[in-house]
Amino acid sequence: MRIYQSSITAASLRLLKKLQPDIKIHVLRSYLVDGPGTFEILSNNPGNVKSLALDSGTFSLTQNTHKHHIDVLNYADFLEDCSDFYTFYFGFDPEHGDEGTESSIENQRILESKGFQPIPVIQNLKLEVDYYASLASKYPLVAIGSTRKKKIDDLVKATNILHAANIKVHWFGIGSFNKLNKAPVWSSDCSSFAKWIKNGRLVFYDEVNGKEISFATREYGKNGSLNKDYIRIHPLCQDYEDWLQEKLDLSLEDVIHHGDMKLAVNSYYFYELEQKLTEEQTARGCVYDHY
Repeated sequence: MRIYQSSITAASLRLLKKLQPDIKIHVLRSYLVDGPGTFEILSNNPGNVKSLALDSGTFSLTQNTHKHHIDVLNYADFLEDCSDFYTFYFGFDPEHGDEGTESSIENQRILESKGFQPIPVIQNLKLEVDYYASLASKYPLVAIGSTRKKKIDDLVKATNILHAANIKVHWFGIGSFNKLNKAPVWSSDCSSFAKWIKNGRLVFYDEVNGKEISFATREYGKNGSLNKDYIRIHPLCQDYEDWLQEKLDLSLEDVIHHGDMKLAVNSYYFYELEQKLTEEQTARGCVYDHY
């Protein structure tokens, strides 16, 4: 499967290339959220971006954090100029949650009428899964949005239905091994990736408890209290240092105070996670044609 990494920078891609010159990753960029960063990656790609996907940026609209006025027509104008830069691009779904079906499908039709082929984003599983399953020849890839508002069992059931109809499925905002391993997901993107980096954290997999964890790289929080998950006092610190040394030939000191290096190291973690999930899917007979 593919894990699309958001918030990766051109500088961290260059560092990743030096650390692991033979790997390539999948990258997700969001329309207008960080336009200059996207075009820096396009113009300075060191050759380790395997595919580049475009998100319409509507999550920022729902959170009222978008710095620009955007609607489906603005998005269409952008696609007119820039869609060829991307491997694929998602539809414009401004209303997240079960009430978002009408606006998502209407905007899908608007973009298609202008000659674009965006990946549809499902908001309401009950209303839309069977609808798209019946249109498999037209939509061989669909996405499921607002995943945090949905139960994992419902996501798995919907994905199995779509997979049985020969439709590949992308999950928005899920980067958990345990969740992704429950269904034949073709791709996902990890929203936590950006949050961990923004807060200066490092991600790792706790093999004993079977879950992802993140380490604080600052000893004290903004309120002055000790971070209980500060990496130097964390029980998994040595395991993490061993992983760093084995996989990337780095020490903790090489990483802990270097923002772009943290990003590159976390990026490699998600690359490994992607490979692990692909192996799990292959063992179950779920083999996709993109590798």
